[in-house]
Amino acid sequence: MSTILRSAASIVAALALTTLVILAPAAAQAPAKITIVVFGFPSLGAFMPPVIKAQKLDAANGLDIEFVERPPDAYTTQFNSGEFKVGGSAAVLTVERMDLRTHDAGRTDAPVQER
Repeated sequence: MSTILRSAASIVAALALTTLVILAPAAAQAPAKITIVVFGFPSLGAFMPPVIKAQKLDAANGLDIEFVERPPDAYTTQFNSGEFKVGGSAAVLTVERMDLRTHDAGRTDAPVQER
């Protein structure tokens, strides 16, 4: 075999080996544990945790999700305090409400928020 053919064969073998290494599944890693605070039924977000668990969408994406149900007041308090890093129900609204309350606290012309 000529030198050129040997070099080409070596390059092809190296590429094949590299491809196998890249495409081979990684060593079994423990899934990342995430705790998500959510509203319970009748919230529209209450249907997602059972679907995620039934279809194993969390495991398929390398996650181990624990869903913790809280009523709205506890959800808001615990999410805004940082006890839960991920919110699954109205998280954007909860952060915005906290932001408004924080910025409006020192203003005398701030609108009064009634419950």
